[in-house]
Amino acid sequence: MKRECYKKKFGTTELIIEHFLSDLKHYEEDTQEQNAACFVFVMKGTVTFSSDSEFIKAVPRSLLYVPKLSCYQVSWSGDKGIEYYCIHDITKTNDFESKRYRLSLLPQLSNAHTLHRFVQIFDLFSSKDVPDKFYAISLYYSFYAEALLYLTEEQPKWVSEPVACAIAFIKEHYTDSLSMDMLAEHVYISKSHLHHLFKKELNTTPIKYINLYRIEQVSTDLRNTKLSIEEISERHGFESVINMRKVFKRIVGSTPSEYRKITAVQAE
Repeated sequence: MKRECYKKKFGTTELIIEHFLSDLKHYEEDTQEQNAACFVFVMKGTVTFSSDSEFIKAVPRSLLYVPKLSCYQVSWSGDKGIEYYCIHDITKTNDFESKRYRLSLLPQLSNAHTLHRFVQIFDLFSSKDVPDKFYAISLYYSFYAEALLYLTEEQPKWVSEPVACAIAFIKEHYTDSLSMDMLAEHVYISKSHLHHLFKKELNTTPIKYINLYRIEQVSTDLRNTKLSIEEISERHGFESVINMRKVFKRIVGSTPSEYRKITAVQAE
């Protein structure tokens, strides 16, 4: 059994790139509550991820996404052995995806081009040349930006009426200067109670939810328009471009300019 791993931290981004190769015909493990979101590209064998509420089976040349803070029983099998590439994103400040997407197969990206990118990222990470490792991270962000288009969002089973009303209000008025006072007044409860409900039901705060929703709209404009960063910032309700850059960096892990360059490379 051969398992190669390389780890690299660049700014707020921290990745582990893994290549697993084995002649075993069967392999099982239980994942603990991991602090990383993972993309797994299956090369040989089949794999199932299962829990009390989810089950996914992936065959060779399949890409799947395993969400952060998840626990699964993993079972691999294959007459010709087992092989996969895996990218673990353990970036601690990446609120952009944390617990927002569920276990998913990504057939749109299960192709030779994605495999080539995974192999290229792995090879660059294994290099002793530091610029190669930084380039590998840029390739990962390019891939990640594309994967976000296909990930399936985790839908809460139930949210209370005040939270649902607050979310609808945020989505309708996120370009305005929103505050906790405005949200609480709109849903007719106290600020502290609204904060408590968001934490309990969505594992976030109202202000963080507002910023996350704004940054999602900013990211779309960065990918799909030629508007300046200043215009995009004003368009989506930020009090200043400096504030937008700070929030974007904290949530996404790169600056708006870096994100636009990376996604532009992918689009070419």
